[in-house]
Amino acid sequence: MAGVTFQQSFPGTEDSDRNSIHDARSITSRKKDDVLRQELSAFQIFFIVISTVIGSGIFAGNGEALRAAGPGGLMVALTAVSLITIAMLEGLSEMIQLFAAPNALVEYVRYFVDEDLATLVGLAYWYSYAAVFQIQAATGAVFASYFNISQEVEAGVFYVAWPLSVVIINLFPVKYFGWIESLGGALKVVMLAVITFILFYLAGRVDNAGQDLSSGFQNDSETLFWFPALCLVIEFVAFSYIGIEVVGVTAYEARNLKDLRRPSKTIGYIVLLMYIIHTFSEIMVVDWNEPRLNVISNDVGQTTPVIGHQTFPILVVAAQKANDAGLAGVFTGLLIYSSR
Repeated sequence: MAGVTFQQSFPGTEDSDRNSIHDARSITSRKKDDVLRQELSAFQIFFIVISTVIGSGIFAGNGEALRAAGPGGLMVALTAVSLITIAMLEGLSEMIQLFAAPNALVEYVRYFVDEDLATLVGLAYWYSYAAVFQIQAATGAVFASYFNISQEVEAGVFYVAWPLSVVIINLFPVKYFGWIESLGGALKVVMLAVITFILFYLAGRVDNAGQDLSSGFQNDSETLFWFPALCLVIEFVAFSYIGIEVVGVTAYEARNLKDLRRPSKTIGYIVLLMYIIHTFSEIMVVDWNEPRLNVISNDVGQTTPVIGHQTFPILVVAAQKANDAGLAGVFTGLLIYSSR
């Protein structure tokens, strides 16, 4: 593209840590005053992505997917989405190492495809995250209804305090933002590991626990046949991977190429491993035909409330099967945190 100049992406790094191209180019030219602070370490980038990815999708959406497509369908859908995600990340990792750029996901389209399409992609990307943020806030409020708190408190916490806290955190320099999000991501990894361990423990303790993968593709016949159900639950499983591309957003703020390379290359495989183990632990405890699971209705995309009088997220159902109301409350609290 005519008129585009290139500049050093990672100043101050050793030669071995520079891009493979000697002049280590960025796609967009920037004035000196506009250059972002490049202060994020590999540790921070990894946990920023983890904090974005691990959310209510893996904990709440799996129950609906299990009920609709059976344990076999859930595992096939999760594996398929995971492999597609890894393939995407492999390509993105190469791009951000060769051409680190601010707002990379939009700039790549602008530079390599079309400027007008890049504008559309930028608007769509902003809109999707604006919508996801509202969905996550609403989901947290619905989870909180398990504790029978007042609507005024729900509104104050999830629709006022929550958005304000996000704005305040983003006002800090990237160094402090990186540490705040790294702490949040580390807590989510610990949370996922602890929940998975508890579910495996419950699988050996609860009577009539899940039937492992032996139920195959059995599913709720009132919803859909197994193959359309499998296709439908891919949507719910894919929601668990929202935010995985954030590694590209952080690329231009990495300290050097080495700090960018490690998380961009490994994050997809690590998330896949965590998700597969956790999903298997859920299947070990809860049957696909458990009546308390959230149900996908005959209208595509329409579901019962996440928490209602009769249906619950799969983690809460697992605790209820163990007749442990306290654990159900703890799981609900963790679900609220996961939706942040």
